[in-house]
Amino acid sequence: MKKIWMFLAGVFFLVLMVVLLAPLFFQGTLKRQLQTQLSEHLNASVGFTDLGVSLLRHFPDLSLQVEGLTIVNRAPFAGDTLLAVEKLSGTVDLWPLVTGGRVVIRRFQLNRPRLYLRQTAGGQANWQIAAGTAPSRPSAKGAGQNLSLAVERYDIRQAHIVYQDELSHSEIRLAGLDHGGHARLENEHLLLDTRTHARAVSVKLGGMPYLNRAELDWQAVLDVFLPQRRLTFQKNLLRLNALKLAFEGLIAAPREDQVAVDLHFQAPEIDLADLLSLVPAFYTRQLESLESSGTVSFQGSVKGVYRENHIPAFHLEARVTDGRLKYPQLPLPIEQVKLRLVVDNPGTGLDATEVNLKQLGFRLRNNPFLLRLKLTHLVSDPYLALTARGKLNLEDLKQAVVLPKTLQLNGLLETDLQVQGALSSLQQKSARHFSARGHLLLSRFTYAAPDLPEPLSVEQMKLAFTPQQVRLSEFRARSGRSDLQARGQLQGLWAFVFQNQTLKGNLIVTSRTLDLNPWMQGSGGTYQAVALPAGVDFLIKGRFQTVHFQDLVLEQVIGTLILQDQTLALKNLRMRALGGTLVASGSYDAKQPQQPLSRFQLHANQLDIARLYQHFVTVQKFAPIARYLKGSLSGQVALNTPLDEHLTPLWRRLYSEGGLTIPKVKLDGFQPLNRLAEMTHLDRLRDPALANLNPRYEIKQGRFYLKPLKFKLEGAELAVEGSNGLQKDIDYTLQVNMPARWIQPRLEAALGELFKQYGKSLLGETIPFKARFTGTLDNPRIETDFSSAVQQLTEKGKSLIAAELEKRKKALSDQAAKELEKKKKELENRLKNKLKDLFKP
Repeated sequence: MKKIWMFLAGVFFLVLMVVLLAPLFFQGTLKRQLQTQLSEHLNASVGFTDLGVSLLRHFPDLSLQVEGLTIVNRAPFAGDTLLAVEKLSGTVDLWPLVTGGRVVIRRFQLNRPRLYLRQTAGGQANWQIAAGTAPSRPSAKGAGQNLSLAVERYDIRQAHIVYQDELSHSEIRLAGLDHGGHARLENEHLLLDTRTHARAVSVKLGGMPYLNRAELDWQAVLDVFLPQRRLTFQKNLLRLNALKLAFEGLIAAPREDQVAVDLHFQAPEIDLADLLSLVPAFYTRQLESLESSGTVSFQGSVKGVYRENHIPAFHLEARVTDGRLKYPQLPLPIEQVKLRLVVDNPGTGLDATEVNLKQLGFRLRNNPFLLRLKLTHLVSDPYLALTARGKLNLEDLKQAVVLPKTLQLNGLLETDLQVQGALSSLQQKSARHFSARGHLLLSRFTYAAPDLPEPLSVEQMKLAFTPQQVRLSEFRARSGRSDLQARGQLQGLWAFVFQNQTLKGNLIVTSRTLDLNPWMQGSGGTYQAVALPAGVDFLIKGRFQTVHFQDLVLEQVIGTLILQDQTLALKNLRMRALGGTLVASGSYDAKQPQQPLSRFQLHANQLDIARLYQHFVTVQKFAPIARYLKGSLSGQVALNTPLDEHLTPLWRRLYSEGGLTIPKVKLDGFQPLNRLAEMTHLDRLRDPALANLNPRYEIKQGRFYLKPLKFKLEGAELAVEGSNGLQKDIDYTLQVNMPARWIQPRLEAALGELFKQYGKSLLGETIPFKARFTGTLDNPRIETDFSSAVQQLTEKGKSLIAAELEKRKKALSDQAAKELEKKKKELENRLKNKLKDLFKP
């Protein structure tokens, strides 16, 4: 008996070791096999951060987990991430794999997959990554007849899918997608019972939007017949926002190069509010409380073959008659709502699609509004027929539609507009084939919302439409303390709207007060880079009496602004500022809004230096000496720099150069020069008043370089050059050639009797010395060099002593002359030593 228990214990231990160790061996083999297979069969780079296999986690089932899975395309889509999955996990019943029974997948899950599908105009697709051989098709007979597979539960959570087809100008985006269900494969049939939810679905076909961030729910039972690759929709209920659609039919791919579609859909239970839910503005504003009535129908079909350059025929029709909408908490209803929308395509290409909004009308209080729109030839040459006629009192709209409480809206909109013709006629400037006439008036309009820095009030705006242009005859508006008036013309409006072509304009804009600060500040009070619109080419002639920008006040601003290619160019923009005048030419390039570029040429005339330092951070960073200057300057400056998102220059990439003229300036409290005056006892260097300065500079790689600057001070000639950095570190050299009279009292005191004999002749000399300033502006280190001064004065003194003693020699004996020569040496040494002591710091 004891042997039997030992045998059973040994068996149990062996089984336990197999359970514990087998996955470790299996895991390594699986990793190697997976890497080998992927390398051989995919033209893409595949990676994962971790792969795990376990028998214990869901014993006796096998568990597989892959984290950080990525598939990155190679050429011609090099760098595109086709698929990225945060985590993939699954559990499989091992026993059927051993016995040959039905394969059971207990669970399969993908967490946060991101799928990017792209097809170029040339037909290349980034999902075609199979290397070498084409995938084999299942045979018509016997395919999968003995295969039995069950997936008890599968889930895809928080997926993000993008499909872009450049050939057909189409795009589908699914955000926040959750999909799950169970599946069963029996012989040749795959049965799926699924439920799908997407937070935001956007669809564009032929460049035209059909859905914009619609919410989707889809319950579906699908039957897939593998030999014929046919998908049959059995029970399907689709919800888009509040609109519920039931549809049936099939999709089949009998051939590799085409897909056959036969689908029919309709809304079995629909009211006007459900149809309006497809409009985002209605869907988000208490749609459930909206009372609606009227006759409503919505149906459509898709039938035909999808292949290259060919799409199936489709038909969509929505109708509303005698509609009425009323929010119970608001006094006014929207009445006489009428709608008839038909979208048709005979089944050729997207260019054959016809969108016909035959009627969209309503009455609000006593004001009717009517809109008709027809679009054809969407791809090749869009043809537009538009009629808009009516009057809309925005005060009535607030009493009929639930708007956000933070939104303020008032005013009167009136239009009578008719447009008809092909957009190619506009390009050819053929007014005979394109008709546009009518007007749009907006008066007493006010708008305020949280995303608007200040309420906007438009007293009057008048637009007149012709085939070639839209004429703005009057525009008067206010916002905060700003006022704005404008008139001019817009050209190419219809081509801009429907063909993404450039909108051109010529405007004359005037203002008494224009405050730019509220429009450039973010929520935290910091300034934000301004993104400029693409596809706009505007020439703006402006005249502004006062402009507020940051803490600057600009007056009498006159000039030309050109908005083109997301760049705002300034042409000879003249203004009064900082006590003088300024002319600016340059550009603000916003193609990269997070790092715009600014390039400017500035011509300054008599700008106050102290105010220049106060208002311009660039001056504070690179010319901190301006803080101590009292005076004005003129000159020309070039400035090029990228900016960050807060309009602050990227200092180490800023480049500037310029030449300035400073007629008079007082240097007051400048520590480096005052400390030099203290060290050298030269009070004339303390807080000096200077004149006729012409500094030239260059800023590059985060450093300011002052080119050699010469100037005069009370008979002395000075020259300075050097550089300083962003941390206020300095490295400057000052050369001074001063008259000896600057130090006359010190010469008298130092030389004593020697001065009486020779000092007066020394006063006519010019004394040179150098000073080097390092350290920082607030705590400078100063090194002085008076060696040239000592040498020069010594040599002069020697020559004076020699001349005087030479006169005496003639009246002396030889012995006396020798004594005199000895005295000469003593006098020279005394003079040299006293001069050295004189210039010691």
